[in-house]
Amino acid sequence: MVGGTAPHLLVASASSAPSVRTDRLTAGPGAARGVAGAGAGAEVEPEPDDAVLARIMGLGGTSDGVRQDPELLQLVLPAIRGDLRALAEYRVDAGAVVGCPVTVFVADGDRDVPLAEAGAWGAHTTAVADVHVFEGDHFYFNGNPPKILELLQDAVRHSHSGTQLI
Repeated sequence: MVGGTAPHLLVASASSAPSVRTDRLTAGPGAARGVAGAGAGAEVEPEPDDAVLARIMGLGGTSDGVRQDPELLQLVLPAIRGDLRALAEYRVDAGAVVGCPVTVFVADGDRDVPLAEAGAWGAHTTAVADVHVFEGDHFYFNGNPPKILELLQDAVRHSHSGTQLI
């Protein structure tokens, strides 16, 4: 680690490990034109709102009523575009390793993050990696917030005590 304090814990939620990351979300039909851009700093034509919305709706967990609310769309589409740009432009060394425990949350029905890709986080730590699989889609956390909070609290507690998670 260069400068700063080393992390005590890394939590990955609905996220493929860097060594197996694919760009399914940002490589959709309009991505080359620019939801997320063609690379850092590239000038690109923005993808139409309906294409961005279709991509997000395809992840599951978003009510169909969102499409029918122009005020809400006006508020959230810029943030969604920013998230997609960050996903497309962020690059990490595929062999990056941290020296802290990794806790991974993933859903068995997430079409964007296969279980094997989420499980590959173990190759990115010199400590323990725990993978917790939930029923649901990309937005699995809507289904069981108390259990997720309990697992997060346990992970934080154990990361500071130096004990391994079970």
